[in-house]
Amino acid sequence: MSGPDRQRLDSALVTAGQSADAATRAQIAAFESILRQSRRGKAAGRNSLRDEIERLTMPEIADPGIFAAGRMSDLLSHVIEQILPHLDMPQDVLDITEAMLREEVESQREIQDRIGEGSPA
Repeated sequence: MSGPDRQRLDSALVTAGQSADAATRAQIAAFESILRQSRRGKAAGRNSLRDEIERLTMPEIADPGIFAAGRMSDLLSHVIEQILPHLDMPQDVLDITEAMLREEVESQREIQDRIGEGSPA
């Protein structure tokens, strides 16, 4: 991050902190602390603020096998059968959501069938 950009971010954080309640000020202070530590630790290969925020907020997938062939259909079916019925949403929204998920399950199955047809026996 260039000097002027860093100064604008610092200024924005200070301004936000001045008008915030105690809990928000604590969150801003924690965020600033993380930024300072990150800046110190990456003197050679600096990442952008966006990269740092993505690193802090993006989930880490411990087992990429959850995206294996067929697994997506299993996950969507689970959502349809076990999760949707327990959501507090209007019935028409539930119906549309279920229809979309079932359509995606069918699409996934068609893709797997096509892949299976193209594989040597």
